Amino acid sequence: MWDYNKIPVDKWNKTFEGIRSLNYVHQLFCFSVAVYCIIWSVTSWSFFGLTVERRSALLHFVLFSGTLAEINMWLGHTWIMKPGRKLPLWCISETLGKFFFNHPLCNASLTLITIIALIGCFFSSQFILVALISLLCTSVVDLWRLLYIHYWLAALFGLLMPNPQLSMALIFASLYAWAGFFKLTSAAFYKHTASFVFGPLFSFIGAVLCIKPRPAGNGHTSPLPPKMRYILSGSGVGIEMLMGLAFLVPWLLPSWHLFGVVLFNVFFHLYIVIMIGWANGIETFISWNFMCMAVSALLFTDQDFIGKWPVDIGWHHYCLLLVLHVPAVLQLFGLNEYGTLSHSWFVPGVGGVSTLLFPASCLANIPREDNGLPVEVYMDEDVLDKIARILGGYDKVAKALKLDDLQEEATGKLTQEESKMAGVRAMHVRQMLVENCICMTGAWVDGTLRLQTDTHDTCNECFGAGPLSFWKTITHVVIKAPAIRLLDHRGALFGKPKPLANLIT
Repeated sequence: MWDYNKIPVDKWNKTFEGIRSLNYVHQLFCFSVAVYCIIWSVTSWSFFGLTVERRSALLHFVLFSGTLAEINMWLGHTWIMKPGRKLPLWCISETLGKFFFNHPLCNASLTLITIIALIGCFFSSQFILVALISLLCTSVVDLWRLLYIHYWLAALFGLLMPNPQLSMALIFASLYAWAGFFKLTSAAFYKHTASFVFGPLFSFIGAVLCIKPRPAGNGHTSPLPPKMRYILSGSGVGIEMLMGLAFLVPWLLPSWHLFGVVLFNVFFHLYIVIMIGWANGIETFISWNFMCMAVSALLFTDQDFIGKWPVDIGWHHYCLLLVLHVPAVLQLFGLNEYGTLSHSWFVPGVGGVSTLLFPASCLANIPREDNGLPVEVYMDEDVLDKIARILGGYDKVAKALKLDDLQEEATGKLTQEESKMAGVRAMHVRQMLVENCICMTGAWVDGTLRLQTDTHDTCNECFGAGPLSFWKTITHVVIKAPAIRLLDHRGALFGKPKPLANLIT
């Protein structure tokens, strides 16, 4: 009988790498649209005329091709399960997730229906609703698919309703404004990511000023001193945030200012594509940036739309505002574990860092490797100590993990006097837990969802790897024993959220 999981992985990777090359068509199309809008704005030649109908058609085509390109980027890894995948599907229902995991062809069929519906959108607007529903259904089978895709769900919803241009403006306003804001206010961004993102700019300035490179942390070098790197990085992400605000109030800006925003937007995304993506062999965000470039150019050069912006807002636009901004506001207080819903791209651990503690006796249930990488398990005593402080002692941890027998064995050898000494007893229980427990982080997710060609960052959107519901899936489907999830280092701007320890049974 044919076994899906015995498909040769090398052939699988090569096939889908070839399919990914179709994204070049989308990228060239979006870049052409952006250039088209700029030339029309400068020359106003009749040959380059952008009528209302033509502009609307281009916006629709950019969004349809962008959705297809985003799915195509991860098609053979996330949307169609790779043969031999061990990571369970993070589904809204564990029963449903197990079904699709055990029947990968059903999952692939659901993805194929979504792709066909999106292709149909190019020929008839009647397919948009079908595409929206099928995309939503396919996404909730594995919630990691919602990375980026929640923007496309919002976009397809906007295209179904009146004044879709305003819907796109609201979506991109939230994207630029919050993404820039969270980078601007994140110490982790400056510490871990800024040297990589702005490294080419720092090197160029250093070459102009004839300054030799020096160590800049995290294996990077830079010719600029830390303070100057901080100022330039903050200025760069601050301008990104201002672009988002320009989407919100375009009617308040003069036409020359809007044209300047278009030009800077093109430069901004080309810098990301060329200096960060292509220069480092990272493919994951290339199509996305070309799409952002095209949509921004279409909206900011549409004087008719800009003039009607303040008076054409409808109920569906308020719905989009809630969906796009509430998670980000919650993130300000550390109350949103799913950082990507807060537009927190390239901000490590913005939703916090999760670690799972569970009995070492379950180690046999953990796969040794997935997608060619080892599934990392280890013992972190700091994690154990934090959980014990939260739960009220090592005894409580042992009881929660149902290690009572081992606890009694560890304390049974104590003398009567030692057993009465709380500190001595606690240290014996702690040592028992250290010897009989194991930890896991979200590195498993990063490894499973990585592209073979993505050498720098396996999946930057998965920093911290998931809310409590994801770890419940791992505990119930894989570990099959009680576990405790520690959520620490939450990236709140207001207040300092304490670590959380959640018992999963």
